[in-house]
Amino acid sequence: MALRGMCVDWSVEFQRRQKVDQVTGTPVMVHIEAKPDERVAVAKRLELQDVEALQAECTLDRPAPGDNVRLRGRLKAKVTQTCVVTLEPLPVELSAEFERLYVPGWTPSMEEGAETIDAEAPDMEPLEGDTIDLGETVVEELSLALDPHPRLPGVEPDLAGGDDAPSPFQALAALRRS
Repeated sequence: MALRGMCVDWSVEFQRRQKVDQVTGTPVMVHIEAKPDERVAVAKRLELQDVEALQAECTLDRPAPGDNVRLRGRLKAKVTQTCVVTLEPLPVELSAEFERLYVPGWTPSMEEGAETIDAEAPDMEPLEGDTIDLGETVVEELSLALDPHPRLPGVEPDLAGGDDAPSPFQALAALRRS
């Protein structure tokens, strides 16, 4: 299937490229923080009402002699999600730790056929060139840390559909009888 004529904007909202050619076994520490225009773009991408703050402490090292680069980080964010029940703003403060291993020449298909998956192992990413985009990694990790169904405290969805609404099973039973 061809995607002719389709224009996709692949620009990164929060780009912080870090050269890895000088990374050794001695950790390199980097602090990154999103600027106001970057936070607006991240909010749009992640369908948030607002991103008030987004920052991360990142540590890069080489866990063993070789070309692999390990990134360990901790992100902190203040965002405003939308309650899925009331559609009201829901302020959220997040903190999440993450770890990734960047491997030159690695492709996702290399994991196929693996007998077991180690849940404690860091996520693997291809290392392309001599830089890692710390900002994009932080945005990806933020998206994973967000509650996919945020609700204000004490708000529960009305699953019954009201007192006089038939249950879905009653509606199916009526269809079956006819």
